[in-house]
Amino acid sequence: MQQEEVILGARALGDQVVKIMPTYQIMLNQLEDIREAVKQVKDYKRDRDTRKQVYNNTIGIFGPRGAGKSSALFTLKNDMDKKSSVLFPLIEPDNFGENTKIIGSIVGFLKKEGEDLLEELKKGGLKEEQRQNLVDYYNAGVYKPNNKLQQVINETIEYHLYTENQYRNILTQHYEDLAVYIKNSSRVLSPDIAFKKKLNELIDEIIRVKQALDTPEEPILIFIFIDDIDLKTSKTRELMEALLQYTDHPNIVTVLSGDYEMLLESLTLALFAEEPLKEIGLNAYDSLKALDQPYNRTSEEKNKLLTIMRRKSELAHEYLKKVIPSARRHQLVNWNTETIPYFSFGQFNLLDRMAQLMGEQSIFSYVKSNQNTNNENEQDRYLPIKNSYVVFDERPRGLVHAYYNLVQLINEIEVSKKELFRPVKVFVDTLILSNTNLLKHQEWLFEHFIRWGSDEKSTFINYSAKNLAEDGLDLQIFIVAEIIKKLLPNVRYDAAAFETFKASLFEEFIRGKNEKEYKFHPSRYRLYHVIHGIVLYTDVPAAMLMLEYLSMSSFDSYYYEYTWDIGKREKDRIVVKSVAYLLGQYPSIFEPLYYKAQNEKNSEINKALNILHDLCAVPAEFEITERVFEELLRNFRFEKSYNGLRNEEIKRTLFINNLTKIREKQQEELTERNRSDLVGNITVLAKDEHLNLAKGLLFISEKLSKNPSFELPKSVTQIIERDMDKFGEFIFDKLKERSIEVHIEITELISQAFYEFRNGYPGESNTTKYRKCKDVLHKYLNLDPANKSISLVFDEYREIMRSLKGLASNNLAWYGRREARNLYNALQYSSTIADRDLNNTEEDRDSFFTGNDTLILSLYYQYYASTQKFSEEQEYESAKTSIKTKLDEAFKNIQGQTEMELREFGLSLEGAEE
Repeated sequence: MQQEEVILGARALGDQVVKIMPTYQIMLNQLEDIREAVKQVKDYKRDRDTRKQVYNNTIGIFGPRGAGKSSALFTLKNDMDKKSSVLFPLIEPDNFGENTKIIGSIVGFLKKEGEDLLEELKKGGLKEEQRQNLVDYYNAGVYKPNNKLQQVINETIEYHLYTENQYRNILTQHYEDLAVYIKNSSRVLSPDIAFKKKLNELIDEIIRVKQALDTPEEPILIFIFIDDIDLKTSKTRELMEALLQYTDHPNIVTVLSGDYEMLLESLTLALFAEEPLKEIGLNAYDSLKALDQPYNRTSEEKNKLLTIMRRKSELAHEYLKKVIPSARRHQLVNWNTETIPYFSFGQFNLLDRMAQLMGEQSIFSYVKSNQNTNNENEQDRYLPIKNSYVVFDERPRGLVHAYYNLVQLINEIEVSKKELFRPVKVFVDTLILSNTNLLKHQEWLFEHFIRWGSDEKSTFINYSAKNLAEDGLDLQIFIVAEIIKKLLPNVRYDAAAFETFKASLFEEFIRGKNEKEYKFHPSRYRLYHVIHGIVLYTDVPAAMLMLEYLSMSSFDSYYYEYTWDIGKREKDRIVVKSVAYLLGQYPSIFEPLYYKAQNEKNSEINKALNILHDLCAVPAEFEITERVFEELLRNFRFEKSYNGLRNEEIKRTLFINNLTKIREKQQEELTERNRSDLVGNITVLAKDEHLNLAKGLLFISEKLSKNPSFELPKSVTQIIERDMDKFGEFIFDKLKERSIEVHIEITELISQAFYEFRNGYPGESNTTKYRKCKDVLHKYLNLDPANKSISLVFDEYREIMRSLKGLASNNLAWYGRREARNLYNALQYSSTIADRDLNNTEEDRDSFFTGNDTLILSLYYQYYASTQKFSEEQEYESAKTSIKTKLDEAFKNIQGQTEMELREFGLSLEGAEE
């Protein structure tokens, strides 16, 4: 990475100015509009007093202290064409004494500009065209000292003095006779008007002479730059009046900078100073109107009276509208964690530099997945983990100081990789002292949290120090500590205290600020436990990245109460995709998690990994069916268990599998003949309680088949949804009350999973959990290759599924977990509720589907498919596949690693299970 020059203090920013002032180009366009307006002035040489239009060419640049306002002014000055612009030095009212006037400074700058032009005229050497335009400045080719510009400079200064009280007194007190007294007094009768006229004459003459000498293509503008107009209250009112009274010339552009709120406050205080409050017995919170109001008003009525404070503030606000038009006010950006990573001086930004310092994948950055790593241009190669940038100040001044030392540190690392303690300490200290929030706590930080020593080994990070419990402070000091540990690996800290601190910090992110005391039961908050297990027990960079991915989504909270609705599906996708993205950056992240789950018996991690397995095992067709029949399935109201093995849950899954088969069959057999059969079924079953729903759906089906673009009225869809809701209650009651039989179609997937489970190595001992699970399946499930399907009573099926799920999710087991999970998933999504004839038309007590059940489900799918479109889910399905593969690989690797560790000491995995 190239070296770059980092300058402390205000400076011209060049192209980088748009990062602090996005509307910079608009401001340049406004200046061009002002130039165009000058071209349109028809009375350029006429007396200014006769002009009917008042020009206000004031531009405002606003932002808080340290936001870069001065740099924006320097940049504007640097970008202006010197031929067509007269650029005054920056005026800073804060540096003025009480006797120094703003307008006096402007006159002084005009005088200097005029004298510079006169010096150029004295030198001679003008071209013929220039001489012709300035013929009145020469007599027979000889420069005339007593020329118009010199005269108007002197007169402008003289008339300016008439506006000052002390000079007016001197003039009127020194006279020889009455005639002289009358002459002197007449000069001060209207000094402001006379001065303004002379000031405009001076501006006109300077522009005429400069136009003739420099011959610019554009009209000349004179720029007055006034910085930090809000800092000195005593000058605010004077400045505003000077701008309104004297700078309404079409060629004068005034550029002001300051903090708008502070400027408003300063002007309000200046307006207060004119009120004789003490003399009339009032304070700032009283109202003058109160003097005329009866005394029997209620306190509420008195509070509604307009106070002087409010009135003066409103007056100041309106006054500023007049001085600085709202359309020409430009607000600098408020730097935050979204924008701070892209702060820069040139080609490289803060994000690039932190990646260079901390590594490509750290708590500050990660690599774009589609980035060509062979490209030498590192710009735009990284993406930020925005939460980590809270350690940087939100104002450019503080950012510059930190950036300056950051570049110095990187240079030190490149030169010498041995002695880094001192430059690292300087950088960290600057980071703290330049951050507005951290600076307030510097004493606590340096005395209690970061105990600097004379070198790495004598430095201690005290994670046990009692923090100040301020919002954001824990995260900020945590990030600072991570920087120190990364750059100075020999720094000491208590590992247990660090884990406690880290868990407490990340817990806040996962739970949300308003839910600190809530109990997140695993049966209702599955995704909370997935994220909890991953974030709290993985490395800090990966944990920060996971939180970053979630923050980029529409996921308002990192947890949710488990319900069967659209929100559940959407949040499932967000978490699964986020984990898949995380694997793209950290492919081996599951291995340390599995090690902790299996060898350290961490139940939280085990729970997270098991739920993640379940999320990735759901087939796409199953999820489509859930979405299609959402109105129907919302009636399955029960508390979901952690392992998903309550009777109602198992039956719900079986029923959705039935719906999937109906949906797939309907896709294949949507013909006219089939529709005729359906009409016949309705006629036969005229007594069915859901006959109206069946007839309605059939009518809609026929209507849509003839005109696919037909839009159903809202009244129709409301009735269909209501009747489907009632139908769902009817189905759910049958599932709860009726004893059902389970049908298992022997697919290739089930055969393969069963074969692998049956032949998997269960260990030498007869007491391994795998061997016990095999015994359960041998008792209830015997897959004869000659049979294409089998049927089980529900209780037998439930015992099989519970046994398989128990083994698959048990972190005390080493053998058979993968085989059990594969068979469990194969059975779970291939089994259906057994029914003698899914198309039966007569009542059958042994059949689950009766009456118009199947017909309604078929027609409803037609109705849904005609009015809704299925979105592509390829990315989501790919994410599930990649996660499942990585989970299986991680478990296999940890199993092999653990087996080797035990074998060295004459132990076995069977012993680990026990």
